[in-house]
Amino acid sequence: MWQVANGIDNNDPVVPREDNISISTEQTLDRATSDKVKILQHLNELVDEVYERVRKQGYEFRTVGVKLVRSDFSSIETRETSFSNSRADRKSIASALEGLVDRFSLFNNNAATITYRKVGIKISNLHRIEREKKSAQQRTLLDYT
Repeated sequence: MWQVANGIDNNDPVVPREDNISISTEQTLDRATSDKVKILQHLNELVDEVYERVRKQGYEFRTVGVKLVRSDFSSIETRETSFSNSRADRKSIASALEGLVDRFSLFNNNAATITYRKVGIKISNLHRIEREKKSAQQRTLLDYT
């Protein structure tokens, strides 16, 4: 137990995870802002990057999330939405952003404006497209050898 508590465990090999749990990207803004239009503009700039990563790795997704980090980096806030069925298109990511940003409060309890310095998009509830296609195909004799 002492070895495990101190990070010494030579008996169990490290096994890399085969699939991603989520794919995300973030951007630190030049200036802090509470302007919804600017926040959406920066998020929309990230859509292509995260979509290309999802597409290249052959995933479909059900959940899109937005992350905003306050200007003093003291607080990270996230909002997510899930589709009823899996998606694999860029438009689904982009169309979810405005509704998610609307769920953030841009004012604190003292009615002071909250400014954000970092924005991000997260795609989750992933599953690989080709696995389903392969399982639907008839297996050959070579698959059994």
